[in-house]
Order: sequence, then C-alpha cells, then structure tokens
Amino acid sequence: MVKKLLLFTFIASCFGAFAQGNKYIAEDLMAEYRYAEAIDFYTKAIQKKETAESLAGLAECYKVLREYSKAERYYRRALSADKKNQDYAFNYGLMLKANGKYPDAIAAFNNYKTIGGKDSAQADIQIKGCEMGISWLKQPKDSHIMYNEEDVNTRYSDFGMVALNDKANHFLYSTNRSKRNTEQVLSSEIQKPYFSVLDIELGKDSGQVSIIQNAEFAGNFKYHIAAPSFTKNQDTVYFTRTDISQKEKEILNRLDIYFAVKDSNGWGEPKPFLYNSKGYSTTHPWISKDGSTLYFISDKPGGLGGFDIYSSKKEGILWGTPINLGEAVNTPLDEFFPVYQNDKLYFSSNGHAGIGGLDLFSSEKFYGTFVAPENMGLPYNSAQDDFAYILIPNGQKSEAYFASNREGGKGSDDIYYIEELSTLPDVKLFTINLTNAGNKVTAYGNELTVLNKEGGNAETLSDAYGIYYTQDPDQTYYANIQKEGFFKESIPLNFGTAKPIDTIMLKTGNPIQKGIVYAVDVEIKAVEVGREYTINNIYFDYNSASIRTDAEEELNALGKLLNENEEVSVEIGSHCDARGDDSYNRELSVKRAQSVRKYLLKQGVKESRLTYQGYGESQILNKCKNGIECTEAEHEVNRRTTFKITETK
Repeated sequence: MVKKLLLFTFIASCFGAFAQGNKYIAEDLMAEYRYAEAIDFYTKAIQKKETAESLAGLAECYKVLREYSKAERYYRRALSADKKNQDYAFNYGLMLKANGKYPDAIAAFNNYKTIGGKDSAQADIQIKGCEMGISWLKQPKDSHIMYNEEDVNTRYSDFGMVALNDKANHFLYSTNRSKRNTEQVLSSEIQKPYFSVLDIELGKDSGQVSIIQNAEFAGNFKYHIAAPSFTKNQDTVYFTRTDISQKEKEILNRLDIYFAVKDSNGWGEPKPFLYNSKGYSTTHPWISKDGSTLYFISDKPGGLGGFDIYSSKKEGILWGTPINLGEAVNTPLDEFFPVYQNDKLYFSSNGHAGIGGLDLFSSEKFYGTFVAPENMGLPYNSAQDDFAYILIPNGQKSEAYFASNREGGKGSDDIYYIEELSTLPDVKLFTINLTNAGNKVTAYGNELTVLNKEGGNAETLSDAYGIYYTQDPDQTYYANIQKEGFFKESIPLNFGTAKPIDTIMLKTGNPIQKGIVYAVDVEIKAVEVGREYTINNIYFDYNSASIRTDAEEELNALGKLLNENEEVSVEIGSHCDARGDDSYNRELSVKRAQSVRKYLLKQGVKESRLTYQGYGESQILNKCKNGIECTEAEHEVNRRTTFKITETK
C-alpha cells in the first residue's frame, strides 16, 4: 500500500511488506513515518535474513531521508534478489539519476521497460532527462552569478528565502537547524529538529546575518512550520504546518495550510485553510500578491500523481473549489513548491524530463491555462534536488534564491543566490588546426598569420590556451604559411566545415559576452623530394588533352604556389583511365602533362623548374582496370594530374 509524506524539502513514496520480527517492526515504523528508526530494524532484519522486501524497505527509508547513495545501493541489491520487480527497477533508476550516474540510469530505465514496466512513457521521460544531463554537463552555462549563502546555511535543511518589504535585505526562511526553541524537539520521522521559520537580516555587502529570531507569525509553535507566502502588503501570510490532535500529538502523515492576518495588535491566531483534510496533505501555499489566488500542492485523491499543484480562487470571503493545473504541469510523480511571480509559475518536479531528483521548471500562462513547462537548465538544476525558487522583489528581474542539496554545500539543503546576467551577442571566433598527411603541425610566430581579403591581418585575441581570430561574416580569410620544410602559401579558409570546440569569455561582469570558438582544418604541403601531390580538380575529358575551364582556378593556385617557392622544382605527371590502347594512353598522358606545363609557364613559372611525365594507365587508383565495367565518375578519378617534388635548393 502506497503512502505519502512531505518533509518540506522532499516527498517520497513508501510501501509496506509482509514479514515478521525486525522486518515487521520496521514496516510498522514506516507506516508511522518514523524512517530513521525503521532503518535500524531493517538493518537487523537483513543481517538475520536478506530478503528483497527488507532491502527495498531499507532503500526507501534512505530515499525519504535523501541519502541517495545508500538508497541506490540497497535498491540494486533488492533488484538483484527480485529481478522482475518493476518498482525496484524504476526506483533504482531514479537513485542512479539522482547520483548523477546518467549512463547507468539510462540502462536501468531501459531494463525497467524490458521487464514490462507499467509506465514506459515515464521511463522515457527519465531517460530524456539523463540524456539532457549528459549533454548539458559537457557545455555548462557561465552566464550567471551564483553562490551559496554561507552565513545563512547550516548542516541542516535551509530553504525558501522570502523577502519582507519593510527594509532591504530582510528575509524569512525555513530551517530545521538545531536549538531554535527553548527545548530541543526532534521529529520522529527523521530524528532531526522540526522545521521553523526564522527572521533574518543580511548585511548589505557581506551577506552576514545581523539578526536571527523566530518569525512573529509563527510564534513558538514547536512542530513543523515552514514555507510562508505573503500578500503584497504583507498583512496576510499563508504557511505550512503539521496538525496537532486533541492530545497534543503530532500527526506527521499530514501537512496543512494555515493563514494569519496582521492588524495593529500584531499577528492574529492562525486559522486552517478551508480545503485541508484529515485524509491527505495540503501544503506549500503561494498566495498571489492581490490575495485572490492560492497555489498549493496536495496528494488528494483524483490527482494525476503523488503530489499535484492546484489553485483556488477567492470568492468573496471564501475560497473556491481547488482546480488541478492539469497534465501540462502535473505528472504521475510529484510536483512541489509552486511560486507564481512575473507572470510565470515556478515549481519543482521529478516527473518532467530533468537531470536530477527534483528539477526547477517554469510555465507561462496563456488564455488562463499553463503551458508545458520549461526545464530551467544549468546552473539552476543539478543531479540532486533543486527547489523553492523565489524571485527577489524590487531586485533585478532575474535575481532569486533557491534551495539545493547539490554537492559542495554546507548541509542537507542550502540556500543559493542566483542572478542571470544580461548578455551581449556571441562573437564567432576561430582557431586553425594545421595538418600534413593526417599529422598535426604546430606553427609559431610568423610561421602562421591569418589575412583578410584586403591583405590585412585578422583581428586576434588570446588567452592561456591559444590565439583566436575574430570572424567577420563579410570577410574572406587566408592562412598564410611560412614554415620551414613546407610550401609557403596562402590558403583560403573554409568555414563551412568548421566545428565549435570551445567557449571563452570576452567580457565579464554584467553584461557578459562570450566567444564561440570554431576549429578550421588546414592541410599544408611538405617540401620533400619524391613527394607527390594530386592537383585537385585537374581532370581531362575522355580522349582529350585540353585544359578544362573548371581546372584553370586550381592551376592558377599551383602557379602561385610555385612562384612563391622558387627553390622547388617539380615534375608534372599526367594519368589516363584504362579505356583505350595502352600505348595510345601513354601518348595521351604525355600530351596532357605538356598542356599543364605550358599553362604553368604562362603563369610565370621558370621552364628550368618544370619537367613532365606521362604515365598512361599504369597507375590506376581504383578498381577500373582493363575489362572492369565502371561509371564515368569512377573513370574520371584516374584521369588526373599530379606534381612531384624533384629538387629543392
């Protein structure tokens, strides 16, 4: 039987199993949401007899307590003991994903589908999230200012920074840090202090906390109280707290919404929200600034998943029937912490495609309906849980606080400040990869310069990793090579095949500007006696020695190359295809070589540097030898011209 519990910063599903002894006690404790205590009894049960049910129960306890590494370990062992269990398979995938092990998580969700998992669509969504994580982490965003509010955070759970409007840097936030009451009260489900709402004031420059006390509206309520939301003038507050029975015993399987109104005498007695119920939780309230709409979550029957987001409109002095926000927002899993600001709904979910346990999403409203949400991406989201995103009123539109248990924090959940920087348009940059016969060639100083079509040097910038050139889309660029052992030449750059390889910061601060670096491959020719090069596109028509028009551009480039490298002498070689008589082809190839030589002489190349040779059909490059049927294109490959270095001075 599935039961749900919200511990303010995380909600997880629990299930029972049938056993005796320690396992039976552990299951009873889980039914009472006493997970920390249940762990001890599950551990004893496993030591006595390891069963899939006990392993899975222990895994679920660690999952609720958000110790994901341990949860992953025990779900793996449970699945090993019961390889066809769909729940174990799916939860194992979730824990791998929450631990950032995306390839393993993809394999786990595929295994879930293979064994007949009942929700293959949700498995595909989780796989998509893993693929997003792999892709995003390869190119992390750097257009944000983000830091841990270290002076606020503790080793406990801290979240939900809400600004007060009486003065700058005055906030409330939720925490289960220790000793916030006169007595140290422990929550039985997690064996940590209960949540409270603290009132703090941050130092303007340093962020240092200058005051810290219980929020006035919260009084000295000793059980869970958290997640406040205020109307615009902050005279009404809605918040979450645990209900208390007549015998003053906590009921930890339900969280309710309360509200309080402030007058000249201070905050009035908290009153329950109309739609609280003893059968399920109603929590995480967010009130619109005009006080007319309340957004919240609930696991009430009839929803789409575990916890769904609802809204209720105020009708006079009463609240209207809550409305589920629908399939665009809610999923078969859980949605938490709805916040409606700047015409967007921000919330966390583990049911949409995300890269972690809980990811942050935003959804816009069109004609009264929220559309499919957008994952807020990096750095808002991580492989762990990210939630409680709240914009800072009166600050920059993109300034906000959110909570996360990502690696590198101080505690269970930490509060992070984040600001999305304004940006200037990206600048295209390029770098050049010199190669010869597939081998990388390194050029230094004047061995490589980049010129534009007017003959001027391309604009350059550099960082610790190299030199980059600014790419003007209206310019043509040439790589000017003057490296010993290679032909001196000016090679036009082909940006059509360039690939982005890096991102560098051109301007930091606010605004920022990035340079997207593309790599342009340039093949240079080595000066080596006996080395032969094929002249690209110097083909001849069948049974002809005339230079084709389409060959003139390449021969002009060869003439320029030879005139720039007067120390080099070459042999012009010409080749035929296999059709026709061998002796005739030899004579034809000689005529073709003579035609190329004659053309180069007209380009100013000295006659003493040019010899020629006709090879006929003696050096066929492909299968198209005598008697083999080939296409015209295949034959044309063999009707080529080469030049071979015969001497260098």
